[in-house]
Amino acid sequence: MKIGEFRRIVDALNWSRNDLSGSTRQEFARCNVPARLNEHIERVRTATQEISPRFTDDIESAARAIDYANKTIERWQAAQEQEQAPVRGDIKSAFARAGLKLVHSEN
Repeated sequence: MKIGEFRRIVDALNWSRNDLSGSTRQEFARCNVPARLNEHIERVRTATQEISPRFTDDIESAARAIDYANKTIERWQAAQEQEQAPVRGDIKSAFARAGLKLVHSEN
């Protein structure tokens, strides 16, 4: 694999991840971020195996791109959990889901 092709694959991952940054929280939560990024992540991983080890800066750049993409997926997963969080004021249900008992205090 030529270095230019490798860089284009890494750039495609970065572009796809950066494109999500302009979304609102709700838009971001509605996107299927793992499906969008995992394909690019796998391409970068495969390309990293095919590139000459002498391109250490490019290999490190690819590793950072994968790391940033995985962190974006983690943020998306957290947004999914937030979307399913109880409505404010529904503390009794929140405690029950967490396996906790709500105890009323006179104080």
